[in-house]
Amino acid sequence: MDSDSAADHIFHSQSASQALLQAMRELAEASERSFKDLEGITLGAAFDLAVETHGDELPQFWVIWNEWNLALEEPPAEMGDL
Repeated sequence: MDSDSAADHIFHSQSASQALLQAMRELAEASERSFKDLEGITLGAAFDLAVETHGDELPQFWVIWNEWNLALEEPPAEMGDL
């Protein structure tokens, strides 16, 4: 992963979207951590914690986040014959 990947982004509650805030609150509760403990965690580490905590029952937010994150890492498709 390069340094600009979504997984490297650091969670800051003050600048996070409402969806991310809710996902992080739920993750804190499910993993028996305080919400404050997740401040400053990378989103990649948060995803790993969500997988560890939820296993096959991964919340929809993290399923979508992972799909988006993986899509960002793929090289652009070739243009082919135009």
